[in-house]
Formats: sequence, structure tokens, C-alpha cells
Amino acid sequence: MSTSFALMRGPTYLGFAVALVSYGATIGQLIHYARAFPSDKLHVKLLAFIVLCVAGLHSFHDQPMTVQL
Repeated sequence: MSTSFALMRGPTYLGFAVALVSYGATIGQLIHYARAFPSDKLHVKLLAFIVLCVAGLHSFHDQPMTVQL
């Protein structure tokens, strides 16, 4: 493993960890919203769920490579 690749790996994992924590907070907010506002219209709840899905795709799309070159 080259030195430059090794130096890039740490910040990549740190950024991925921060993204996962942020995604977990988003899930918590969605659960809180669903419990706090059960009378909201269905299209508003679906919009909140779609935002969660997009955030999930964004978090997991940028995951670090675990295969050593």
C-alpha cells in the first residue's frame, strides 16, 4: 500500500463515520416526526420518507473502498 493511499484512507473512513452518524440522526428525526404528528397527511409522510431514502443513498454511495489495490 502506498503512503499516499494510506494517508487518504483515514480521512475517508472518518468522513464515512460522520455520514453514518448523520444518517442515524435523520432516522431518529423521522421516527420522532411519525410519532409526534400521526394526523399529518399521507403525502407529507411520504415526502419525509423519500427524503430519508435519498439521504441513505447519499450516505452509502460515498462509502470508502475496502479492497486493497
